[in-house]
Amino acid sequence: AWCMRVTRKSDIDEGETSALEAMFNSISMTDFVERRKTGWKPFLLDVRSEGEFQQAHVVSTDLQITHESVLSMVDSIPNDRDLLIFCRSGMRSQMAAMFLMRAGYDGSSLYNLEGGIISWQSIAPEEIISG
Repeated sequence: AWCMRVTRKSDIDEGETSALEAMFNSISMTDFVERRKTGWKPFLLDVRSEGEFQQAHVVSTDLQITHESVLSMVDSIPNDRDLLIFCRSGMRSQMAAMFLMRAGYDGSSLYNLEGGIISWQSIAPEEIISG
């Protein structure tokens, strides 16, 4: 079936990104805390830089790797359980989720933490270790 695609500027800027973005989950810190109370234990993937991690990090982080390098660590990132991916505010973690989906991870098990560690700090500061 042939179809004509009308191209708008927004399609060019966001085309592939928004299509992939719709295929993984976004979760607020409040929802994460609620789900955790019922026993949800996703793998915690911090995709900030080493320097940011040293300054402040979540005590229960399973792995820290920059979002650009996430695919170099797929052997250490499980693909058989939920992953909570976070950065400072939620942008790099979205990119990391897209990289993982391209590498074959199921988007339904990827959760981007809205607001990143900033949100975590405001809702559960006792879980953050500051360097």
